[in-house]
Amino acid sequence: MARTVAEINSYLVSNVVTQMATVGITIDPTLWSKRNILRCIIYAVAIGQALVEQLQDEFMTNVEEVVATAAAASATWVQAKMFEFQFSSTDPQVVALVNTIPAYPVIDPSLRIITACSVTKTLTGFVTIKAAKGNPFEALASDELSSAQGYINSIGVEGINYTVQSLGPDRIYIDADIWFQGQYAAVISNLLSTSIQKFLQDQAVLNFNGKIKMSDLEEAIRETDGVNDVTLKNVRGRAAVDLFSAGIDLILDTNILQRQWSTIAGYSITEDTAGKTLTDSLNLIAE
Repeated sequence: MARTVAEINSYLVSNVVTQMATVGITIDPTLWSKRNILRCIIYAVAIGQALVEQLQDEFMTNVEEVVATAAAASATWVQAKMFEFQFSSTDPQVVALVNTIPAYPVIDPSLRIITACSVTKTLTGFVTIKAAKGNPFEALASDELSSAQGYINSIGVEGINYTVQSLGPDRIYIDADIWFQGQYAAVISNLLSTSIQKFLQDQAVLNFNGKIKMSDLEEAIRETDGVNDVTLKNVRGRAAVDLFSAGIDLILDTNILQRQWSTIAGYSITEDTAGKTLTDSLNLIAE
C-alpha cells in the first residue's frame, strides 16, 4: 500500500539524521528553514517515491482484476461464472469480448437465474455442471438450459468439454413410526411435512449435489415440535425420471443399507408418488 508524502518524508529525514550521525555530523531538522536545501531535496524525493508507490498499487490492482476475470479453469471459477449467467426470454443475452475478456456487455443481476450450482470433473477434459434455479430449487427450463450451455461454452477454457445438467429433484421416500405429544394432534402432520421439506432444502443449500445422511434425517424429524421419538423403517431414494420401484433402498425394515444418499440432481424433495407420500407413509402415534 502506497505511503503518503508525509510518511515518506519523515522516514527519509530520520534516515539522513541517523546516517550523518555515524560520520560525526549532527543534523537538527527542527532548525531547518523552509528554504533549506537539504529539506527541499528530501521533500522532492519523497514526492517522487510516493508517486512510484501509487503507480505500483494501480498496477497491482489492474493485474488482480485481470487474474480475477481470466479463466482459471478451476471448479470454483466455473461455479462463480455460472452464478453470473443471465437469461431473458425476450432479450437474448449474448457474450462478447469486453476488454479482451468474454463477458456480457451489460451486466444485469436481475437476469441471473441460477441459485445453486456444482462443478465436477468427470474424465480428463470433461466437466459436469449441475444447476438449479429458484428457492426452493427447481430445474431450469429447456431454453434456459440451452442458453446456460452456450454461455459456458463461450467463456470456458478451450479444450474442456462442459456439460450443463438441470434435473428435477430426487425423491426421498420416508416410512417411519413417529411418537408425538397428543396436544399436537391437529398440526403434527403439517409440522412434519414442513420440517422434512425444509431439511431437504437446507441440505441442498449447504452442499448442493452433496449427500443426505440418514442420521441427519432422523434428527430433523426428532427435532420437530411435538415429536418425542422416531424410528425410520424404510427410506428410499430415486432420480426424478425413475419409477418408485426403481429407487434405491437406504433403510429396509429398520436395517441401514446405505447411511447416506448421494443426490443425482443435487437436491431432493419428499416422494410424491400416489400412495407413497408422507401422508401415506408416516405412522403417527400419539402419547
